[in-house]
Amino acid sequence: MLPIATGPATGYRWSLELPEGVVRLDDGPQRDVASDERLGGAAGGYLRVEAPAGEHVVVARLARAWDPTDEVRAVRVRLHVR
Repeated sequence: MLPIATGPATGYRWSLELPEGVVRLDDGPQRDVASDERLGGAAGGYLRVEAPAGEHVVVARLARAWDPTDEVRAVRVRLHVR
């Protein structure tokens, strides 16, 4: 699992730039959310990928589905797979 939660249904979604050999899997299980968090919707799961042994960098971009070029957040995740 990547250290990025999919979050509630807000119109924003994560898109992943994956290096060769790395594939996105179905999102992970639902996460528990404290009742005092202001999410505005149901909790989401976690982004998951499968990768061969080695070093990989995954770039995740959060944007509205209808305007993916207007990202509100970008995250680089370094994967070390043994």
